[in-house]
Amino acid sequence: MIRAALARRIKASANFFLRLMRRLLWPLAPKRPPQVICIHRVGQIGDMICAIPAISAIRAAYPHARLVLLTSPGMNSNSIARELVPAFPGVDHVWVYYINEVRGVKQVLRFLKTLRAERFDLWVALPQDLTLIRTELRNMVFARLVGARNALGFRVNTVRVFARQQVQAGPQPLREAESLLRNLDKVGISSAGAVMALALPESDRALADTMIQKANLGSRPLLALVPGGNRASNRWPADRFAEIARRWVQQEGQVMLLGSRADRELAASIATPLGTEAANLCGETTLMQTAALLDKASAVVTNDTGPMHLAAALGRPCVVPFSARDFPNKWHPWGEQHVVLRKQVACSPCFLEHCPFDNRCLTKITVDEVWTALTVIAVPAASGKIAE
Repeated sequence: MIRAALARRIKASANFFLRLMRRLLWPLAPKRPPQVICIHRVGQIGDMICAIPAISAIRAAYPHARLVLLTSPGMNSNSIARELVPAFPGVDHVWVYYINEVRGVKQVLRFLKTLRAERFDLWVALPQDLTLIRTELRNMVFARLVGARNALGFRVNTVRVFARQQVQAGPQPLREAESLLRNLDKVGISSAGAVMALALPESDRALADTMIQKANLGSRPLLALVPGGNRASNRWPADRFAEIARRWVQQEGQVMLLGSRADRELAASIATPLGTEAANLCGETTLMQTAALLDKASAVVTNDTGPMHLAAALGRPCVVPFSARDFPNKWHPWGEQHVVLRKQVACSPCFLEHCPFDNRCLTKITVDEVWTALTVIAVPAASGKIAE
């Protein structure tokens, strides 16, 4: 308990210092409502989708302002941000930058000059969960150099020190989307207008229809499986996904497997034994096309991955065998229609990319547990067969 209290004190002290620095950099309250607002949020698929309710709340609070989303997925080999963020509702313009493009002095000065031309009245920071105080201070100074007339939201949300003691002491942290909304409330931007919405282009919806028809799917309840993922410590065993797929087909359903090109061989090992009742679509779609396919599913069984957040944003019910590598609840999908299965183990949270103990927190989750959850969210028909 003492260690957990110390972790809370460290967090409180960091945020007190950030509030002080913000007051020093922007000592005067603005005299007029903001006309141009920069929303700064960086990260991958999950990070960005969890920010959608906060962005929608900012839009609701300032319905006539120009909203500019400033974001980065990291290195320029990653195009996720360019694919995803144009589908965010209420954003007027998106600036995507890459870390390797703003490292040199000349590059940074050029970037500053470009952003200064926007003449931001307000800068709203939506910090990443594990941001550091030095990162938030850097971002604060950057916002001042850009010329923002006011800035809000700089905050340390989670500290890793004494992580296990924090979990034991409780309470569970808020989900990331809820945490961002609470932070907005604290700086005077109401979360009352928050919604989770993702605008799918009609061209991607049409392509999803074509792909499903070409694969001879869609005549019966369709289950989407996402058995892969970038982080090995988040992956439930593939043979268990295969058993879920087999049971779904046995109950007169059909299956599609989604993921990246790197997941294709893994997905084939699940789809091939099912013959024409399953289709391996891994690596064949863009991010938004994957979202359009997820929107066609009756239910989704997925690891903790970007597609999980996509499915949740579209209102598709998910069953998620969830790793215990992170704080509980933090990255659970948005909405109440999901079932998250998570086993607490002594080594949690570890924050590791690769588990040295054979993913024991995930292997404890059984096929029967996932199947039972799936039959609940898929609404079994009176006959016992699965149904939408």
